[in-house]
Amino acid sequence: MEAQFQENIFIKIKLNQNDKLLIGLIYRSPSNNTKEYNDKLTELISEATQKGFSHILIMGDFNYPAIDWEIWNTKGENENSIENRFLESIQENFLFQHTTKPTRWRGTDTPHTLDLILTNEEEMINNLEYMSPLGKSDHCVLSFDYNCYINIKNKPRIAKLYDHGNYHDFKLELDKISWQEEIKR
Repeated sequence: MEAQFQENIFIKIKLNQNDKLLIGLIYRSPSNNTKEYNDKLTELISEATQKGFSHILIMGDFNYPAIDWEIWNTKGENENSIENRFLESIQENFLFQHTTKPTRWRGTDTPHTLDLILTNEEEMINNLEYMSPLGKSDHCVLSFDYNCYINIKNKPRIAKLYDHGNYHDFKLELDKISWQEEIKR
């Protein structure tokens, strides 16, 4: 990646035929809230999505506590806030965010969803688990299954051939039923 955001690592994996997977890990420092620093992060995400990868998985500690991921909105009115600009970047690059529960908490602090899993397809993440933090960390461990390819099983199609029905015999059977008595029941 050529973007100037420094705290990241990306790997490229060749898949079937012409498919390629890009996996990225990002750390955004919570102490650096400058516009320039955050613009570099959104540029990195844009660059990753525009490289022609069929599959994209970007994870990391993004440290945006003001984003409410349940409603994809921020706490506050400022449309130009770093949080709003990050949300816009995710949406403009057609990424899906899969982490729905808080991933960081300590003592009486308000829990926040800081650790994110971003993909370019909604069905790529399954069995997401929020596990206990390791060691003295205050971030939970996220475990999930990543699906590069989803097998869509075609259900056998049942074709009813109504034009081949034996309607004469069917009518004879229906005539044997005492419909007046059946209706009274």
